[in-house]
Amino acid sequence: LVPGPAAIAAAVSGWAAWLAATAFPFYRGGHFVFHSSIAEEIWKGRFLIYYLPFPGSMLSEQAQWGKIVMPHPALYQTLVSPLAALPKPWFYFSEKVFLATLFASIVLMASVVAERVSGKRAAAFTAVLFAGLVPGFQLLGLGHLMTILGVWSSSLALPWLMFKADDLSRFKTWLASAWIFTFCFLSYTAALLFTGAVLVWVILMTARESPARARSVFTMLVAASAFAFLLYYVHWTLPFLLQSVPKILGGAGLGDKAAEATPLLSRLLLEPGKLSYSYGSMLIPLAGALSLLWLPKSWNRLVLLSWMGILFFVSGLDLFFNFLLKHHYYVMLPVAVGLGGLMAGIEARWGRVPAVVLTVLVVSLGLKTAVEVALGLIP
Repeated sequence: LVPGPAAIAAAVSGWAAWLAATAFPFYRGGHFVFHSSIAEEIWKGRFLIYYLPFPGSMLSEQAQWGKIVMPHPALYQTLVSPLAALPKPWFYFSEKVFLATLFASIVLMASVVAERVSGKRAAAFTAVLFAGLVPGFQLLGLGHLMTILGVWSSSLALPWLMFKADDLSRFKTWLASAWIFTFCFLSYTAALLFTGAVLVWVILMTARESPARARSVFTMLVAASAFAFLLYYVHWTLPFLLQSVPKILGGAGLGDKAAEATPLLSRLLLEPGKLSYSYGSMLIPLAGALSLLWLPKSWNRLVLLSWMGILFFVSGLDLFFNFLLKHHYYVMLPVAVGLGGLMAGIEARWGRVPAVVLTVLVVSLGLKTAVEVALGLIP
């Protein structure tokens, strides 16, 4: 499938909006300078400081969680490190161009996925909706650059699996898939955990009906996990097990309330607010999820629903652990695909006007966030 004109226009418009928001003079950037400084350090030859578990690593020692050691591959910083050869203002600007390009490519991928599962009109709506989603601008405003790479790599790997599942019996396709998922696992630790969980669930759900496909996905997952482990995580296994796990079990990151009972009701009441914070309205991800449920039963539906399920699975865990909102951002593509299919269905049943009005409402939330990012109002 090739993205249509609407998807290309949405990708170009989104690219301009993401770049304009971050290149505006009042943009604060959150952790942007932090990650950029690591890229500069890597360009100066200090790659091993972030690759190996050195004590006090500012990338992998999580101060907000009681200084536990959490492996964070510096893949993003390594990829952009050559840009650090430029004068600093141009380095920052070219990095923002790179980030906007990552998001623009997800627009095209989301449109292709939507066309595959819901048709051409859904593909057009999906592209516009993804370009206007709040999380894209919010991630740029917060400066969660590693998260952006994780979202991008997952948005490449899982659609690839949707399209190539029947070809996994061919060794070249199987090996290419293993390397794509290896890149995903190395892009960000959260991408490893979330994408791995999606693959495990997909394997379990297809083991009975399609054992050959489940076996191919399983062996590919094992290979990708082994590649990622040997390329990076092998160095961090013992430090994580010996240092971090005891701190986590002892309540690291919970502060003075570590010994108190978990306030389940309070955390439950916070969840709608977290969804609204991430998407502008909690109705946006919920509507996208419900729309995916209406799709005909298929392999594509299984992958998308499993992907979307991360939002609810981790939100459930969030009742017991105060996780960050990275899992909300992770499901941007399935949310957009679900919304695109919903808008196409509304257009087919009630006409173009209500579908366009609802699309404009969703996009307006993203544009509001874009203005806040540009003016440095994102905390």
